[in-house]
Amino acid sequence: MRLLILGVSRNKREIEKRKIKIKKNRELAREVARYRVRYLMRENAIRSIASLKIENMGRE
Repeated sequence: MRLLILGVSRNKREIEKRKIKIKKNRELAREVARYRVRYLMRENAIRSIASLKIENMGRE
């Protein structure tokens, strides 16, 4: 019986560890997504400003 109980407790511990790992990965993924969105927004802003400047140069 003692072996069974040990096995169960060990499994519970492993499951808890896995849950913590998944949680950390989710948080990391969220941060990466946030960074990616910021980066894309910056890229788009730079492109639109550049295209506007080019258009203005053509008019002058």
